[in-house]
Amino acid sequence: MKFAAILSMIPLLTTLVSADGTTAGVSITNPVLNTTATMGSQFTITWTQTDTNVSTIESIALMAGDAAALTTILTNILADTVATSALSYTWTVPSNLTSREDYALAVHGDNSMVSYSAYFTIADAGSDTTTTTTDQTTAATTAASDETTTISLS
Repeated sequence: MKFAAILSMIPLLTTLVSADGTTAGVSITNPVLNTTATMGSQFTITWTQTDTNVSTIESIALMAGDAAALTTILTNILADTVATSALSYTWTVPSNLTSREDYALAVHGDNSMVSYSAYFTIADAGSDTTTTTTDQTTAATTAASDETTTISLS
């Protein structure tokens, strides 16, 4: 009987935990899905402040992989703590990372809670395969359309 009463409270407790705003006090607005950061370049991380009781971002970790088991790539990309009211931080993306499309940021507030970004891509500065492929396809299409074929009927 007591067990059934406890089980009936689980949905309520879950709602309370979700509704209490247990994040790092910010909601990340950049990067968003399909954003690309380039190695060796500056990249601006932006957020909105969602909890004025959280005043400082203590660290921002670079993560990668499946959402259920993110792997820490860099423990902290910050040079120093950042005020949540700053609403942005500009980061120089290291040149020695692996190009991949499943990076995410984990922002740690001074309340010991975490806010996560959407997945984003970090690409090598030298990788421009999309443009190269498009240019080659365009050149091949243009060359093919400029050819003239003569058919002789006897």
